[in-house]
Amino acid sequence: MQIYDLHQKANTLKQGKDTLEDFWNKLQAIWMAIDKKQPNPMKCLDDIATFNKIKQEHRLYQFLIDEKFEIIRRDLLMQEKTPSVESAYAAVQRETTRLQILKPTTSSEENTSLEEVGMGLTARNRPPEQGQGWSCPETAGRRPSQ
Repeated sequence: MQIYDLHQKANTLKQGKDTLEDFWNKLQAIWMAIDKKQPNPMKCLDDIATFNKIKQEHRLYQFLIDEKFEIIRRDLLMQEKTPSVESAYAAVQRETTRLQILKPTTSSEENTSLEEVGMGLTARNRPPEQGQGWSCPETAGRRPSQ
């Protein structure tokens, strides 16, 4: 594959139905192919560092170009110091996990109520049945606040 094709593929790649990890791995494979075909041409250490910094920023933009990352992209790019593409990936991964936890866990979309949103983070407000939940006989069946 030619350098142009690799850059075009990296610039247009979207997550689509892929998992975040699969999308990340595809981008990484493209970036490794680009690096292999087009190594850093700089000789001076300062120039090498500057070139690598610019390349990393460009990769950050390629990663964040997907519309799915609009909110987190705004937050990341507003930071005083531009994050690395790896830390951006970690932030997107955390946000994706957070949103999955907050997602309602009902079998029917029509039955979703506000109390069911976020059930992954909290337990239902009900005491354990007699003898369940605590191993200490003095507290069995009672809530901690009793």
